[in-house]
Amino acid sequence: GGVAGNWGDDTQQGTSTNVASWFRCMGGTFGDISGAVLTGIYVSSGGSGNARLAVYQGGNGLGDPNGATLVWDAGTVAAGSGFVGVSGGSLSLAANTITWICIKGNDNTFNVHYDTSHDASSDFQSGRGRWVASGLSVDETVPYEATISGAGTSFSNYWYSFYFTYETPSSSNETNSSWTEYTDVD
Repeated sequence: GGVAGNWGDDTQQGTSTNVASWFRCMGGTFGDISGAVLTGIYVSSGGSGNARLAVYQGGNGLGDPNGATLVWDAGTVAAGSGFVGVSGGSLSLAANTITWICIKGNDNTFNVHYDTSHDASSDFQSGRGRWVASGLSVDETVPYEATISGAGTSFSNYWYSFYFTYETPSSSNETNSSWTEYTDVD
């Protein structure tokens, strides 16, 4: 059978902040997982309001997501208690590739959970926390651009509770209908 798993940080961290005028991303390298298909994206939230979630891959290294290509604009998500997100995606992920989970919004009532140190169970890079885009739309009603381009690059030591789910077929000649769901518990 195939494998289903999570990538990012699926631990609800203890501190929260609002997404007032935000376009922020968490980055790391998606592993050696061939044939992976992105199925959902989630953020640990609180408060009320909306934000928009996306996954990008590529860029100019772990220190600069400019040039990264949009994999999935998951649309807006309403705040809730704990993890909220969007499921139902079916988009190919490149193995061994720098990957960014992004959130944007200008609603100061949507809260995101974070920690000021890297959680050892997180797939995000430990050397840099969240990246803040400058010069890009923070409006959650506006779709993400196909490529991150022309954005200022600034990292800070905050690691957000973002993750996406993925599935892999057991072999390349199988289709979605033959996948077996499995939860990776690392």
